[in-house]
Amino acid sequence: MEPDSSEGLGSDLSRRKFVAGSAAGFATVSLAGCSGGEEETPATTEETTAEPEPEDYVVTDDVIVSSAFVPTNQGFAQACSPSRMFAPKMHPVFKIGVYDPETGEHLTNDDLESVVVNIDGYDSVELAWAGDDEEHPAQEWGASWTIPEDAETGALSYTVEVTDGDANFTNVGILESEITIIDYQDPLDFVITDDLYTGSAGIGDQEGNEFVSSCQPDRQFAPNMMVGFDIGIFDADTGMPISPPDFEWEESMQGPIDSVEIVIDSPDEEAFHTVEAPWAGEAGDHSEKGDSLLYNGVWHMADFDVSPGTYEYTVNVNLTDEASEQYDGKSIGSDNVGGHAYNQFTVVDA
Repeated sequence: MEPDSSEGLGSDLSRRKFVAGSAAGFATVSLAGCSGGEEETPATTEETTAEPEPEDYVVTDDVIVSSAFVPTNQGFAQACSPSRMFAPKMHPVFKIGVYDPETGEHLTNDDLESVVVNIDGYDSVELAWAGDDEEHPAQEWGASWTIPEDAETGALSYTVEVTDGDANFTNVGILESEITIIDYQDPLDFVITDDLYTGSAGIGDQEGNEFVSSCQPDRQFAPNMMVGFDIGIFDADTGMPISPPDFEWEESMQGPIDSVEIVIDSPDEEAFHTVEAPWAGEAGDHSEKGDSLLYNGVWHMADFDVSPGTYEYTVNVNLTDEASEQYDGKSIGSDNVGGHAYNQFTVVDA
């Protein structure tokens, strides 16, 4: 028998084994003649065909965490590590070993018809023999399953059914086991950046001022100029830009963002103006799709009575309705949804 391959993967993981089997018999029927003066008729025996005898298999099961989705800021699971605790939307990977109890050899797709994991209350998962995999061959049967987002928490039982094609049985070996689904909310962990620049509108009146440079980063403006806001929202783990959920692009990742706005406060700390900053990643008159993976808004101060002074502003990232219900907050900044971005700029008397 090969050694338990779970050794070294963690002391909390135990290899579970189950031997399933039974003996099939055959029936005989004896037909006897009448006794008396007549010559005794010899008894005849009719034999039925014996049913195939099931094999005695040793079945082991491991479950690991798929890298397809691992909640951020968590401590109960790591990608490709053994675990029996999962959150909704995670992908447990079943790694099943089936052995000949006499020789200890692995039983492959040449020996078995199928290996199936039947999950209580959900669909069955048919496993594939991994020994023929070109990139990562392994002497085991395996497949992953996506836990539904609305899955109930608690213990979830499953059975492993091994089918021997030669015996034509559906339940040659059965192993019963379970995983646990926990109630876990993945906090949104976003990094927000804000860059300001001077727009070309209104710059003609300030050409003599050295602090003015069109389309360059700036935090000092004259009252009649245009302030441009470039707001970047990035995933804290991957660093990838977060786009709205309906934008598909290989260099960004979709997120539950409904809108982005910049709330500008006047020097007397009252809300003065709100600037909408739509997603700038779509193709436009002067840009291709994906050129600007950020949110952009502009404020034409010439349309307002703007006095010199320091103006503070807050970047609000508003979540979609579905995400608002999940995280109990409509915008980033609540206890379990990241944080706001605060900053300021100055309007000079020029």
